[in-house]
Amino acid sequence: MVIKSSFYYHEVDWGPDVRAHLSYMYYEWENPGRLVPQFEKIFMLDFDIVGERAYIAGTTEDVCYLGHPPVYYKLMSACGAVRTDRQGGVYIDMRRVHVCNVLLVMTGIAMCLFWGRRCIEKMGDPISVHFLFAAVVSSLPMISYIGCNISNDNILYLDLALVLWGLQRGVEGKRNYATYFLIASGTVLSVLSKLTLGLIVIL
Repeated sequence: MVIKSSFYYHEVDWGPDVRAHLSYMYYEWENPGRLVPQFEKIFMLDFDIVGERAYIAGTTEDVCYLGHPPVYYKLMSACGAVRTDRQGGVYIDMRRVHVCNVLLVMTGIAMCLFWGRRCIEKMGDPISVHFLFAAVVSSLPMISYIGCNISNDNILYLDLALVLWGLQRGVEGKRNYATYFLIASGTVLSVLSKLTLGLIVIL
């Protein structure tokens, strides 16, 4: 999956809606203390692409059409991808964005594999089910493609894994503060990352 993510990043393109995602990320970088974004003040940016640097050429009058909650973009704005060169030009280091997104997806997948292993062990630990679960979780082409680019979908695996881990502990009878913290944190992160996932988790 790591090899696929690298291939998509270098050989395909930087993904759908990348200019809108970068504009939202840059807004969060400029406004680190604002918890709720002023969506009407997030404007689309113009970029000059030089290698793996997306130089900010200016701001358009078009309002960014993304209405996603801000958690993912705050994480990306804090990863150090927005930089200034020696001439004073501000740019976004796309390689750093790529690496941070891949790490975010891989963390979520690792947590899903850990959760799945615990469930499969309850079934008697059949090796074939381990392989099937690992293949289902890690081989989705769309996750590899989106995972190598900037997209708030990259945090969803992590959010969902927290909720499932907490629910599993509840089913096992471990109903303590750790269990409720996992469920609550995963639910809150889901709602504040992508509204559709938040709706699914709550239902």
